[in-house]
Amino acid sequence: EITSQQKADVFGQSLSKEWITKEECLFFYIDGHIRIYNGKLANLPKKFVSRQKLCLAGTSEYWVNDQKGLPFMVFTGQLTEKLKDAILAIIPRLIEDTRDIVNEESLLSDPDLPRFTIVFDREAYEPAFFASLWTNYRIAVITYRKNVKDLWDEGEFYTIDTQVISKDISMLICEHQTILSGHPFREIRKLGEGGHQTSIITTNRKIKESEVAGKMFSRWSQENFFGYQIKEFDFDKMIEYGFERLADTLTVVNPMYTQASHKIKKLKEKKSRIDARLLCLIEKNIDDDINQTCKNTRKQALLKEKQIELEGLLEKLLIERKSIKSRISLSDMPQDKRYNKLKLESKLFMNTIKMI
Repeated sequence: EITSQQKADVFGQSLSKEWITKEECLFFYIDGHIRIYNGKLANLPKKFVSRQKLCLAGTSEYWVNDQKGLPFMVFTGQLTEKLKDAILAIIPRLIEDTRDIVNEESLLSDPDLPRFTIVFDREAYEPAFFASLWTNYRIAVITYRKNVKDLWDEGEFYTIDTQVISKDISMLICEHQTILSGHPFREIRKLGEGGHQTSIITTNRKIKESEVAGKMFSRWSQENFFGYQIKEFDFDKMIEYGFERLADTLTVVNPMYTQASHKIKKLKEKKSRIDARLLCLIEKNIDDDINQTCKNTRKQALLKEKQIELEGLLEKLLIERKSIKSRISLSDMPQDKRYNKLKLESKLFMNTIKMI
């Protein structure tokens, strides 16, 4: 009787606005959870499930929590949304819910003051995207930096005290300004055991470097939240059987394009192994005696032949992939493979009950 009113989303929105009432609520943790689907009624796209290290059919739920792990709201993806897409979908709701605690006059008078800050992992890493969030919405980000290749001088690191999930922690950190894709960021690194450096970047210019580190490492509170919900609240339970049709105009990654890309990836990996073996033989010939060199040369010729064969196959696959559209609308998919979605109303309602 409740879900037939189709107001589960309104119910959730009224509660999130009630919960987001304090200034400390201006830091939001956003992360995705994949609800695996084992049924046969719905035809769902496959997603990589990190906890099982497999690609499985399922739906993505993107949760917004506070630093302690308490939930505010959830956004359910329809198809193949990534974390970046979810963030853009969640932002209007967060702006509305924080309207009473964000001082618009302060934003105008202080160009460094963020409306609020979102914290998430590397999945949504894209420096230009982070810069656009600041430019368009005055929203700051805290996340891990990807593809770090340099090391900072360990003598520059100093001890700070901070809070990680409400616990007092001491750590060695250092801060520098850095430019990524033409955009300026604060970069804070934590020096760990064995000299490992964990890099965090942020566009929030107002908080101390110790707070940046504390809030980033508190992201585990959200992982703990997912684990607790799965263990104690049957988080992924199928609430209602059945599926709903999605609009024909929605676009998705073409499964044929994905298959072609997978074949190309595997072929490149195979060619890399051949290349490495060939290089080893060439280097071996320098030091080996003449008898061994003859044997190496024969092996070298066979590997070179295999290398040329793989290069030809790779070129052919790349040409074939160019003729395949990378994205297609649902109307272009065969009916038996066309994506749809699970019924959501009951799950939305039960998610809200579990949040309470």
